[in-house]
Amino acid sequence: MVYLVIPSYRSSGVLKPGEMCLVLGCPGAGCTTFLKAISNQREEFAKMSGKVSYAGIDADEMAKHYKGEVVYNQEGSNPI
Repeated sequence: MVYLVIPSYRSSGVLKPGEMCLVLGCPGAGCTTFLKAISNQREEFAKMSGKVSYAGIDADEMAKHYKGEVVYNQEGSNPI
């Protein structure tokens, strides 16, 4: 279970195991930022406050031991 609270977006929520999260918004609305925040891809962020945990596991431990369990697939037009 992912419990998230992102104060700058004034949102919080819970994603249960096996659920997917679809975020829709206009360009520049922050959808990518939001998805990167909950998928633990925050290295490029200048500053982050708040907490994201994964079934009680904090983000640092999740990155070390369970990196492939939570993923963000960026939309793109480049073929693989």
